[in-house]
Amino acid sequence: MSEEPQAKRKRPTRRSDPRTLKRFVQEFTWLLSSYEDLDFKALSNLIERVDDRRLPSFVPEPEQASPAASLVGSLPDLFTDEALFPSNEDIADFAAHALGVVIPRWSKKSKYEIIGHVVCHTSVAGEQRLAQVVEAMERITANREKAREMISKNKERGMTWNELIQQLNEQ
Repeated sequence: MSEEPQAKRKRPTRRSDPRTLKRFVQEFTWLLSSYEDLDFKALSNLIERVDDRRLPSFVPEPEQASPAASLVGSLPDLFTDEALFPSNEDIADFAAHALGVVIPRWSKKSKYEIIGHVVCHTSVAGEQRLAQVVEAMERITANREKAREMISKNKERGMTWNELIQQLNEQ
């Protein structure tokens, strides 16, 4: 008895699905009825009086951001730059020498898995090391062409990422 697989029915978009809309209206009605004695004008006045500057900030200000947070935001962009990091080995080498992040079996992972591993384990590096890497990455980002040339020349000479970062920071 071979049954033909039923063709999957395409679900209507969530915004116009009548069942979803009906459930929303029911739940919204129940919510409003449970707060029927609430003074909505007072709620409006309360919102106007709230000073946004006194609310706690869950996002660190740029000057408060740690070096690790700075790297987490910039590393994926840099690692996907084929001129700076043409192979997975380059990313793994950078992670090991510059950040102290060892990527087990990096040769068997995709570029994006390696990038994710480095980003998730960036906090392994000490604050001083992170600060140096952040400074070097800012210089690379500021002038990518110059950085690409310098990295390419120095890698041909066998210079490690630690040495490259030191050289970038001296400029």
